[in-house]
Amino acid sequence: ALCGCSPLGAAPGAPALPPAEQASAADRIARAFTGACLSAPDAETAVAAIQAQGWPAFRRIWSRPDSVFYATRPGSDTPVRLLITSDRTRPGPARPRLSCVSHYVAGDAAPMVAAFEQRWGASRPGPRGGRVWSFRRSAAGALAAAPIREGAGAETLAAALSALQPGDALVYAQVTYTAGRHDVAALVTVRRQGG
Repeated sequence: ALCGCSPLGAAPGAPALPPAEQASAADRIARAFTGACLSAPDAETAVAAIQAQGWPAFRRIWSRPDSVFYATRPGSDTPVRLLITSDRTRPGPARPRLSCVSHYVAGDAAPMVAAFEQRWGASRPGPRGGRVWSFRRSAAGALAAAPIREGAGAETLAAALSALQPGDALVYAQVTYTAGRHDVAALVTVRRQGG
């Protein structure tokens, strides 16, 4: 759902990034998402780690007993929008523990897909013509490919989470392109057992 949010995603009518800037933006997003988002236990920690990489300040959109949501505003210094949300102490596997989303305007999603593939290997076909990755991440940071149906939150999610060792996580990522808005969206969700 966060990948498709228009008001918080790419600004309507925003100019497309030139090719060189697309590659640079995609690399910065991939660095933030494959680092802070994979290792952070909650949104606050992810936000602090991403801002330490030089991203603009986040503002808190909401803070509820069960979740918190942060977002940046695209500006002249960066036309990329980042959204971070996480559950607080909610039992069961019904929702992702942490989600990191980015949006920017471009002609296609190829640089974003390439940036993730450089770090995670080949992608697989995903929804809406997008590309996806799904894997388990050990407490030590090692990655092992996992079926997409586990990471996407289908019926097998509960079993996949219960099979994790302490400190391990189930990670799902996708990159989609909405041609009507020229919007490149990247999503990374990290679920931990009991999260």
